[in-house]
Amino acid sequence: MNAKPIDVTALASAVLAQRHDPAQTQAPPLPPIELITLFCEAIHTSEVTTETRVLVLKALRRNSWSSDAKEIHPTLLSTTVPLLADVSIAVRTQASSLLIHVVSTASAQLVTDLVDTLASSITKSLSPYHLVPPTSSALRLVSLSLRLLNAALLKLPSSAFTALRVDVVLSIIAHWIYYDRANPGLQGAGLTAPPDRLISHPTNSPFTSTTTPKPLSGAMMSFGAMGSFSPTSSPSSKKTLSRSSSQSSLNTVSLVHADTYKSDSETDDDQASVSSEQAPRLTSVHVRLDALAVLKTLASAQPKLLYPKWNLFFCDSAYVRSKPTLLGLIETDRSVTVKLRAARVLDLMFKESRAFLAIAEDRPTKASFTSLSSKLGTLLAELHLKLTSLLSAPSVASNDELLFALLTLVETLGNNVPYARLRQKSLTRGLAKTLVQLTVHHEHSVALAAMAGLIAVTRSELLSSDPASLDLSSMIRQVMLLAPQSSDPSIVKSAWELLCVITPHIPVADLIPAVALVDAIISTSDATLTPEQISFYSALFKSSTAFVSPPSESEKERLLELVRVALRHPSPVLKVTTAQVLVSEKFLGFLRSLSSTRTIDVIQELLDLTPLTSMATEEEQDLVAAAVYRSLGQVIKSDYFNTLLNATSRLRNQILPVLMRRCPISCSEFVASMASWAFANSIDLLFPSSSTSTPKDLAFTLEETSTMFNIADTFLKTETCEPIQTNGIRSICLLLRNPAFCGTRSFEENVTHTLITILRCHEGKGFKLRWNAATGLGHWLVGLKDRKPTTWRGVLRDLILDALVQVGIESIVIHLQQQSRSAESSASHVHTIETYASCVPPSPPLIKLNYKISIQCVRALRQAAPLTVSEVERINRTTKGRPAPDLFAFLDQVKGKEGAHAQTLGQELRALLVVDAGDGA
Repeated sequence: MNAKPIDVTALASAVLAQRHDPAQTQAPPLPPIELITLFCEAIHTSEVTTETRVLVLKALRRNSWSSDAKEIHPTLLSTTVPLLADVSIAVRTQASSLLIHVVSTASAQLVTDLVDTLASSITKSLSPYHLVPPTSSALRLVSLSLRLLNAALLKLPSSAFTALRVDVVLSIIAHWIYYDRANPGLQGAGLTAPPDRLISHPTNSPFTSTTTPKPLSGAMMSFGAMGSFSPTSSPSSKKTLSRSSSQSSLNTVSLVHADTYKSDSETDDDQASVSSEQAPRLTSVHVRLDALAVLKTLASAQPKLLYPKWNLFFCDSAYVRSKPTLLGLIETDRSVTVKLRAARVLDLMFKESRAFLAIAEDRPTKASFTSLSSKLGTLLAELHLKLTSLLSAPSVASNDELLFALLTLVETLGNNVPYARLRQKSLTRGLAKTLVQLTVHHEHSVALAAMAGLIAVTRSELLSSDPASLDLSSMIRQVMLLAPQSSDPSIVKSAWELLCVITPHIPVADLIPAVALVDAIISTSDATLTPEQISFYSALFKSSTAFVSPPSESEKERLLELVRVALRHPSPVLKVTTAQVLVSEKFLGFLRSLSSTRTIDVIQELLDLTPLTSMATEEEQDLVAAAVYRSLGQVIKSDYFNTLLNATSRLRNQILPVLMRRCPISCSEFVASMASWAFANSIDLLFPSSSTSTPKDLAFTLEETSTMFNIADTFLKTETCEPIQTNGIRSICLLLRNPAFCGTRSFEENVTHTLITILRCHEGKGFKLRWNAATGLGHWLVGLKDRKPTTWRGVLRDLILDALVQVGIESIVIHLQQQSRSAESSASHVHTIETYASCVPPSPPLIKLNYKISIQCVRALRQAAPLTVSEVERINRTTKGRPAPDLFAFLDQVKGKEGAHAQTLGQELRALLVVDAGDGA
């Protein structure tokens, strides 16, 4: 008995009725999966009418089936995608609506595999509407198609976005971004070519074709040098085209798609509530929003792929300012939502464009083509002009949300545009003036965004070292209004941040009001200082150009008073900053210009900070202690210290005792590192390597000598921190060089073995540490030479010479021998059997040379002169079996960045061997 055939129309109607009124309708006779399969099979049968197909597509849109339909997404997609090319606009509309739902819930891999076919179908479906103005029902199809395209793009991983795919997507949306049915004269960029060039042929889609796609139009060619060859049409030629070849294309399209342009009765019921007068306007707004949503997705996923197509969205010439652009949408579009979305898309497009914009320049082009850098320069100039105009426009100023979006765009531009390369036209002067005015906007978010944009633009502009391009005086005045008077902490913070940016570029006379304000804040000991206020205080003395032109006497007194007040403030961060300020080059130069009665004693002020009795926590104590030690180590190496009276005596009697008391109790590694550096600098100044005697006025007691040796030895044995160990090497070897300081035998032996171990460690130790070990061994050789000769000291000398020769000379010889053997084995054709190969040990890896360490070892050997006959023979034995000229020839042929070091090493070796030969004779 034959089963009764199922009425698909009745079944689809039942499903729709259940969706509208599930309480009064019985459930479908089939499970959801079988029902969807049945509908998919029925859609493409020849007996199904257009009305039934539309009804079935509406039934398939049932949201409650989304979880059940996931397993048959491939079936749904393969069934529905071909319907995008259906003759009926109603079928295409319902198919697009269903596909949005399916694509949004499908897996990313499935959508990635299908996106090419989907984009090709959308291209074919929408291409006729570039020529014939679509009706309201067609605009709904356009909107749904763009939403479908965006839903598919949102599913794609970042790696799936390719240049070809992005080009095809742009070819779909470029027309609709600027489409406005109420203003038919507004057309998308690159769409003014003859209509027959814009028709997409089904067999020639860029997604499915294996050949390179043709350019979409003249304006959609690659953005760059070839952009100047884009074909353009004069108004007269456009009229001719529209009356001749264009007319035939229009007629053909109208005939082929005759039923496409029907009344609104074929659209879905949700359009019925919109009046016939408002429908075109509202729908065209939706189309622009949907097209911008697609562009936003592209800009979020792969903004770099949009760079070649920037001419679609920006004005890149002063002669085509009337062309549609995204900024033009913000200026003229009637929909605020469109304006907002265009502004956010622009922000995304410029978000990571620093590297691309780095080549922009405003140099005039004299060649027959326009370079990419020149086009970018023109684009940025036009962009800044339009932005400055928009920020002052009443239509923008009346909408706080749009104003905020544009100010966010300004901040992004300030962080990415290379203003230093765009010097012929000051892009920021007018923009900065507008931003200054907006910093007092009544809306908090707008004022804060204006401050952020002003800071970004000003910082980038001042990097070009051209402060004259900005009105910094007006910025100072605005900051002085906002900093003390604004009740909003965020605005105050931004005002001080802006002040930090412009401080290095303005004279001190303009900064006196700000200095007075900071002075008043710091004078209140319980006041909480913000990081921006402390940064301004630091920038004032460390990077400001205020001291280039001498300040007046009153200004000098104001600056000194600010430092004195800061020294008394209990804030640990301010103490750290003050310690850095006191030893900055600009401030020390400023102090030298003052009289001795009015100046500040930098050393005494730093020493007064060392007790740290007022610090609250251990972390704050370490923070200040490290800053003080670093500043002490820096100031004793400065020219300022050399100009002080009794500088060496102050170092001996004031600085060194403090360091000797504090270094042994430094528990923090960071503090110990700074203390060891200051201690090493002090020893270097008191016992220079060029001298082997100690001045009488710097005589040390035995207890002091023992303490210094113990401190240096402690640093030397701190293997967990190489900077501390390096400073220990510097200190202890300078002390051992001086014959007045004699250590015990065990102490000198331990130091020697430690230094040799560090020097020979190729892998575990850093370059700086090994270099200092070689230098220290050279100093120690000098000290051993000047001390009373003993047997054990002779053994130490031999150990040091062996280590220096091994690391400085033998390593080069071994490297040369290994290199020669490697070349010989690769050049000769040797037949070996497996048994023989198994018994031959693998050759050791080539020694990696460090010429700087070898140079220092050879220089240390030269410090040991005069050498004995046995020592000369020891050095000569290192070149046995390999003549010395070959070694020098190897060093002379080293190229690249190591060539200069190899030549220096060769010169040092020649000098050493010549001395050895003379001594040996």
